[in-house]
Amino acid sequence: MQAVGMLNSSDHDKTGLSPESPAPLELTVIIPSFNGRALLEQCLPTLHVALTRAQWTGQTEILVVDDHSTDGTEDWLRACHPAVRVIHNTGCRGFAGAVNTGLRAARGQWIGLLNNDVLIDEQWLLSARPHFQNPSIASVATRIMVGGRAGGIVEFAGGDYTPIGIPLRFGEGMGIDTAGIMQPRLCFWGCGAAVFYRRAALAQVGGELYAPLQAYLEDVELGFRLALAGWNCVYEPAAAVTHLGSATYGKASFRKRFNSARNAEIVYFSCMPGPLLLRYLPAHCLVFLPQLLGHIMRGSGWGYVCGKAAFVLAHLPATWHRRKVVQNLRTVPPATLSGKMRRRWLSAIMGTAFPARHRNRD
Repeated sequence: MQAVGMLNSSDHDKTGLSPESPAPLELTVIIPSFNGRALLEQCLPTLHVALTRAQWTGQTEILVVDDHSTDGTEDWLRACHPAVRVIHNTGCRGFAGAVNTGLRAARGQWIGLLNNDVLIDEQWLLSARPHFQNPSIASVATRIMVGGRAGGIVEFAGGDYTPIGIPLRFGEGMGIDTAGIMQPRLCFWGCGAAVFYRRAALAQVGGELYAPLQAYLEDVELGFRLALAGWNCVYEPAAAVTHLGSATYGKASFRKRFNSARNAEIVYFSCMPGPLLLRYLPAHCLVFLPQLLGHIMRGSGWGYVCGKAAFVLAHLPATWHRRKVVQNLRTVPPATLSGKMRRRWLSAIMGTAFPARHRNRD
């Protein structure tokens, strides 16, 4: 397995292990964490149970990237979870930057990416592992349930994407008995809160998340790159986690709305193939008005507008340069890629602009 990259010297984990010297492992579980000691206290025991249940403890490493925390996370991990590898970033790099630190150090042929605010079902790895044997699968999206909600409310059951540039979270706000929730299927992207990636596929499309996105839609962008290169993503409902939800950034923070609005444009204009971009660009632009109205009604209009403005004023040139790099990854015709996308645009527009009141909005 070819190494994805090298760490900066200041970012080597203090165990002294080099990511190139030991034999490759089957799986590296990466957990980025910023001031998340209390969350890790809940997350790590459930992860250990899932690894033990799958009988993969000897073939797996857990790697926590401490993104310059000030709550004693690193010292606590070394004292209470000595088997966990710890990398301490010398500065706060955000979610995507912290994940990339972990990817450069990972030794697994598969990467399990987890938020620090999830509780892992004991069947999580056991249920996802059969998909690792399918050579066309680059990522396995897992079912994510809303924490603290009675009745089994779904947060994510596979990610879709539309040709007009709207990423969709199937099942969001629905009950677990809703049609399709418990059925495996091919999808477009897996949520970064709990997803598996094939290391070789990541290496083919750049090996990392796109760091300028920071947080939100970085998983959509990576899923898009993998689709451009001809890889598939599969949703496995039996592999499940419970997500406490936006414990780091806040459920309705300005930063979340800003990043989401800005990053949606970066993903669309850098990843969408030229023929599809020209065909659907007018519809993409028309989506702005209903989405703006929806955000104003929910009190998040300012973050949405600022995010769109930041894309135009600060990110458009870099996105155009990035587009050339991303489009060089494409190995499938635009029609094949379009066939993987969801075509029900009206429901997509209404669902993102005016979400149902019962839906979890994380």
